[in-house]
Amino acid sequence: MKETPFGKYLLVGRLGGGGMAEVFHARLTGPSGFSKDVALKLILPQFSDEPEFVKMFIHEATLAARLDHANIVRIYEFDKIEGRYAIAMELVDGKDLRQVFARAQELDRRIAIPEALAIAYHVCQGLAFAHGELAEGAVPVVHRDISPHNIILSKAGEVKITDFGIAKLASASGFTRTGVIKGKVSYMSPEQARGEPVDTLSDLFSLACVLWEMLTGQRLFVGDSDLAVLERVKQAQVPPPSAFRREVPPELDQILLKALQHDPAQRFPGATTLGTELDKLLSRCSDVNRVTLLVKLFRDLFSGTERHEGTPLLQLPEELPKTNAPAAPSLLLAQTLIEPVGPDAATRIEEVSPAPRRSNLSRWTPRFLAVVALVSSVALGVWWSWRSSSTTPSVGEEEPRVAALDGGGNGVVDAQPSPRLTGALQGGTSSPSDEPFHTDGGELRAAEEQAPALDGGDLGARDAGPPVIAQPVKPRDGGSSPAERAPDGPVAKKPPTSSPGLLNLNAIPWARVYHGKRFLGETPIEGLSLPPGDYVLWLEAADPRMSRKIQIRIQSHKTTQKVVDLRP
Repeated sequence: MKETPFGKYLLVGRLGGGGMAEVFHARLTGPSGFSKDVALKLILPQFSDEPEFVKMFIHEATLAARLDHANIVRIYEFDKIEGRYAIAMELVDGKDLRQVFARAQELDRRIAIPEALAIAYHVCQGLAFAHGELAEGAVPVVHRDISPHNIILSKAGEVKITDFGIAKLASASGFTRTGVIKGKVSYMSPEQARGEPVDTLSDLFSLACVLWEMLTGQRLFVGDSDLAVLERVKQAQVPPPSAFRREVPPELDQILLKALQHDPAQRFPGATTLGTELDKLLSRCSDVNRVTLLVKLFRDLFSGTERHEGTPLLQLPEELPKTNAPAAPSLLLAQTLIEPVGPDAATRIEEVSPAPRRSNLSRWTPRFLAVVALVSSVALGVWWSWRSSSTTPSVGEEEPRVAALDGGGNGVVDAQPSPRLTGALQGGTSSPSDEPFHTDGGELRAAEEQAPALDGGDLGARDAGPPVIAQPVKPRDGGSSPAERAPDGPVAKKPPTSSPGLLNLNAIPWARVYHGKRFLGETPIEGLSLPPGDYVLWLEAADPRMSRKIQIRIQSHKTTQKVVDLRP
């Protein structure tokens, strides 16, 4: 793979990314053969011209750089290279736990109890440092997204926490970020699922969810949609892992049930305390040291597979986009960016099978061809007879009618109009909220009670009653209600449903986002799939004076990016 110069770095390949940044495998070279591989996180070009987002990105780098610990991915430097802000981070030669789980399932190998305890212990050590438990006067940093995707196991037996990008200073008041990341709701704490302020104990609950999954081989909180999962998280009804794996000792059941208490006050007071309990149990379960256990686990799972360093590399683009080219990415690119980094991210290349060759006509015998010709002629005669008899409609039979939308170009043919189409024929409109919201395979159904769209009034004040939602954009040709007309020619086919667009939304300070009565999550929301149309969203800040409505437009196959400053 050709290396691409980028400032003082050489970009080896693209590792993946999120909705607002992407990560590259980069190499720093110097005199006398000096070389160091790093992970280079670059802000996407369209955000480089957003001053508030750049502030948050710099804040993230400053925050993460303070966390210098063996169990946390290290930050080396922050810089602006060729117009793009960049963070150089430690490149870990390993796999994240999501990949570990998938490989273990593929090989039908359970993660041993001592291995699970060792991993959880090391995560506790990293969290204890980040939470300020190991140094007097340290400012606690809450990760807010402890999940298998953000815990890395190296082939050297190290365990590292990565991506403090959505963390916030526990004591910060005005410059905070929080978020709902795709597919991560299963690892939230109940207080986080309710949208309440969280502290370090929320991270411990999330870690306990990961440990429960390592022991049982399944997620603790599951559901048909993210909303269903959130409801289960809020209830926090936790069965002991021994109910799914008999060899789990009662002591471990007790530790996990305490760490997974619904009330934060009933959990372990800190990561240090939880780590101590796990280490005590580990010493009774195994006399093998933690590093040896984890090196063996990695070898058992990944020995003989592809390179371990980072994740599978994507080919670099011909030219990296510059800041002065802030065009929104295509839908395909946006889908790539919002997927988690890893082998099941949008890095998979589907192989197109060659079309089957046509059979050689020379194989067909003359006798068989004669039979085919005879059958074809009989079928043609039957069809012509039927066509002649059905040309004139029978008495009392009504021909199907075509409902034509204003503008005439997009006709919808339906002999028996559906309820939605019937409503349109009567002069009504269907709201975008009639369509499902997609969040990682789930659906957020629209509010049953709808309010009118914005009429250009003040967005800064909230009306009484439920948050306002918008009606879809009406046709721009100024026509009145759609009319019915008979087709002039052949009946048109029903057009395909419009493809959705994506929404990346952030707010300063963070806010809860509603569409109608439905809670969509906390900012930043990344990669939310919505049907095309105009929407009014309600951003509910911690300070009610900052709450406000915003109007957004979703376009098919496009990504809408928006950063809202709620500060007065």
